[in-house]
Amino acid sequence: MYTVIQEMRGASGERLILHGPNIINLCIDDYGREKQCGRLYHQYTDQKMSFSTLFEALEKMEQLYDELQFPQATTRIRRFIPEQNAGGGKRRTAAEPGRACGAEEAEAAGRERGAEEAEAAGKECEAEEVAGRESARGAVGSDRKCVQNFDSVISRRGGIATFLIYVQFRQFSSWQGQLTWMEGRKRRTFLSVVELLRLMDDAIAASGEETGSEKRFHAGRAGNQEGKGARAESGFHGK
Repeated sequence: MYTVIQEMRGASGERLILHGPNIINLCIDDYGREKQCGRLYHQYTDQKMSFSTLFEALEKMEQLYDELQFPQATTRIRRFIPEQNAGGGKRRTAAEPGRACGAEEAEAAGRERGAEEAEAAGKECEAEEVAGRESARGAVGSDRKCVQNFDSVISRRGGIATFLIYVQFRQFSSWQGQLTWMEGRKRRTFLSVVELLRLMDDAIAASGEETGSEKRFHAGRAGNQEGKGARAESGFHGK
């Protein structure tokens, strides 16, 4: 299987399938406006992970990357409701890029209670942040083992389309990596999650597999003219 699948090459001769510890095989079985059903597979479980929307699939993938700590996220996602950390307390989130944790508390304490209390507040915040990082690091990460070989992961196929997703970086609160469309035998680079969705939509449209023209979900066609232009340049059509 290795020589047949791993050495699959595109029209220009480039190798289509890359190998990485976080490769996801996304199998799409149904693709509509309200639901995009399918399964995803990776090496860290021998069970299929079903999803009913692409957003749900992306959430499952993000959870895996957080557990593996690969690729490392360069920013922390903002939330309306603070998550609970392992100790039961609320996790602090950065309100502004580049602003130190506890800076506002330290400034307020300095004005109202004096320099000593301000310094104590800053140290307490720093200790809390370090404890939170250590707790998250100890929960998963390097301890998670592969339970399924790579060839088995990439051998599955979707009813409509099959994509191998290799996220190499998580910068600017998004993903960057490479997407391989198995049925089309093509590979493209994406610089954001939006571009990833547009590429998948483009591939499904190119394959002619539709679940009803009125219900088809066109992720790449939902944007403005600028977004459509970007999609045309980076899509699978005609390349």
